[in-house]
Parts: sequence; C-alpha cells; structure tokens
Amino acid sequence: MQQAKVPAIAINDNGINVMRNGSLVPAMAPWADLLYASDAQWWRVNAQQALKFPGIKASCTEVEYRAVHHIKNTGVEGFDPNPDCLRNGGNSGYAAIHIAIHAKASRIILLGYDMGGAHWFGQHEGGLRNTDSGTFQRWIPRFAGLIGKGSEIINCTPGSALTCFPFMPLEDALP
Repeated sequence: MQQAKVPAIAINDNGINVMRNGSLVPAMAPWADLLYASDAQWWRVNAQQALKFPGIKASCTEVEYRAVHHIKNTGVEGFDPNPDCLRNGGNSGYAAIHIAIHAKASRIILLGYDMGGAHWFGQHEGGLRNTDSGTFQRWIPRFAGLIGKGSEIINCTPGSALTCFPFMPLEDALP
C-alpha cells in the first residue's frame, strides 16, 4: 500500500500487524501519523506491536505505557472544544474524528466506517470486545455531534450505514 499524501490516523488494528486466526495480518496503514485506540485492553493485548508504531500513539484511557499520549476523555456524546480533551462516542473511530477536528483538519476522509455487524477489519482476538449490529446502532446517532465543528467530514466507505456525513468516492475526496 502506498504512503498517504495527507495526515492520517490509524485506528486500532489498522496501524499494526496483528495475529488473527493464527495468521499474521499486516497493518493497513503502518505509515499513518497517529495510532489511536480508546480501549486500554487493546493496548495491553497489542503492546508488543503497538509500541513499535513509529508515529504518535494516543488513547483516551490511561494506559501503563509512557509512549502512549493520554487525551482526557470528557464523555461519550458531543464535542469537547478543549483541545486537550475529547468525547469518545463509545468507539475509537469517533474519537479519531474528534482528534482530527482539534488538529484543524479542513477535510476528514473516513475509510472503514461501514458500521455493519462487526469490525470491518475482522474480529479482535485476545479477549478484546467485539461489535455487533446493536453496538453500531448505539454509536451511529452520536456521530452527528461532530458535524459543524470546523472540518468537512466525508465518508468514503462503500455501503456504510453511517449516513450523517456526505458520501464520496475516495478518488474524488483526495486533494
């Protein structure tokens, strides 16, 4: 995969190599600028790979690794205007959008936000929580709280159930 020409945030398994069903699955975006995961358990299970990530590492939960920048979590819904804080929406994807808004991104392009019945990259292993359609149904309405906060948000995920942002083919969304 080619390196991004724009700043990028890799969420959870997308930024690191992971074991899934006994096979090594390579990172989708090891070149990203930031690796973000809200779940402290994810950091513990994936510490060996995640701490090797060359860019910035961040979470809204305090983890025991000094290399992971802690961003104060101030709730689940809405938007926190304090750049040292975020609302997490109940999921790392929401939190990553919040971070990009604070970073003054003029356009945020969403990839992998299908909001279907499972994580789009596959089920987590190692005792980590996984999603189901009910989980996504709780999360989806929260994303509207990020509209109008200074960044244009474009969903480039084909077939996404997240409809509060306009859809666009990735080729058309990139600068």
